[in-house]
Amino acid sequence: MSREIRDLLELETFKAVGVGAGAVSLVRKINKTREELIFSYNKFPGAYKLSPYVSGWKTFDSVNDILKKHFKDNGIGYQDYTIHITSRRIEEIALTSVSELSDLQRIKESLKILVEEDVLPFFFNYQTLEDVHSHLMELEVEDIANFITNPPQPRIMIIKRLVNAADWESYCSESIEMYKEQSEGRYKAVFEPIYRLLPDLYEELKNMEV
Repeated sequence: MSREIRDLLELETFKAVGVGAGAVSLVRKINKTREELIFSYNKFPGAYKLSPYVSGWKTFDSVNDILKKHFKDNGIGYQDYTIHITSRRIEEIALTSVSELSDLQRIKESLKILVEEDVLPFFFNYQTLEDVHSHLMELEVEDIANFITNPPQPRIMIIKRLVNAADWESYCSESIEMYKEQSEGRYKAVFEPIYRLLPDLYEELKNMEV
């Protein structure tokens, strides 16, 4: 199905990839980043229905190269995505039962709106970590998780260091202290594993030349 969607939406620069039950993706590599369009779906006997939205995930290799090893060393499950977006919803898509290519044609224009007007511009607007950091500084705290992949703090620590932000050290210290406090509270199981890796991550960032 991923190849059919790619061809339907004329996304020749993307490679069709199957990602498992309930979702397919289209992926492309550009300038040390990885961009991925994810189409979720529900399967029914002889047919499926796509979700009424499209997700976009972007990975910056420079962030991933640093963070991934810290998660692996601490035995923590890891997603390599740096930033993400969920498109608007067009409910018509989810109401259309798809069993053959002609059914996809019925929702082609709606899918194109989600991809071409919502997700692809997001990829284009955040081509560099400077772009990401600039937008990050405009966000309210409660909105950060809708932009930076969870958990956001380790990723932001790296982003701030790589763009040489003036507040990178204070942000690191505040994040480590916050995780320390939370790791001793009722949500210890969530926060303590991340807290374990933050001091080593901070030391690596502190010794890094940028």
